[in-house]
Amino acid sequence: MPAYLSAHAINGKRPNQNLQTIAAHNTRSIAAELRGGPGARIDPARVHLNRVIAGPETAEEIVASHARILEMFGAQPKRKDQIVLLEVVVDPKQPLEDPVAFFEATKDWLVSWYDCPLLHAVVHFDEAELHAHYLFVPIRDGRLQGDVVMGKRPDMARMQRDFQAAVCKRFGIDPPAKMPAAERKSAARQIVDAVIRQGARLSADQKHQLGKALQVAPDFQSLAMAFGVAISTPAIPIGVDDADKEAA
Repeated sequence: MPAYLSAHAINGKRPNQNLQTIAAHNTRSIAAELRGGPGARIDPARVHLNRVIAGPETAEEIVASHARILEMFGAQPKRKDQIVLLEVVVDPKQPLEDPVAFFEATKDWLVSWYDCPLLHAVVHFDEAELHAHYLFVPIRDGRLQGDVVMGKRPDMARMQRDFQAAVCKRFGIDPPAKMPAAERKSAARQIVDAVIRQGARLSADQKHQLGKALQVAPDFQSLAMAFGVAISTPAIPIGVDDADKEAA
């Protein structure tokens, strides 16, 4: 099974999609998430196993560090809806002999890929599937340029390919398998739905034509993952609250 990588931009437009909430979630500072019991995502007995591999240890320090980075570069946001953070979630999707080494290698590769300040990185051992969160401050040329750093859809598809070749292959993680026609068709519909959720206005014919074009697109697996559509797995980044699923 291929590793799962999902990247999304944070601009604070959603109440629970802001730096404070994300930092608190990633550092396990939200008491309501640590109650345990049936259906709980986080196992409180395993929180102590989590490992910070870059940046501060506490949510408060993460927020303060973000403010210092913006001040250091003179890159204060000019609009309320400006992208101030990028979050990447990575899951190897299979047991690894040295998972921390994989996440460290992923961190180094992401730093090179994004070429902007890394704010925080943490490996979560306390959920059903091992995964890591990486937070970046999207500064280029002394300015916040979230759209530029994030890239467009082809860039994100290329990112998936490069991640597989540069990191996953080193750790024996399988590349994406060829998709059956039915699964490709279903994934294409999910991509169209994602495009519409992000604000595109498409007629029924346009949706149909886009779905057909997607099904024959080269490197469809990378394209699907770039839109947050995981192959043979839930299409939602691990650790994102229910209200944030569309934004992921």
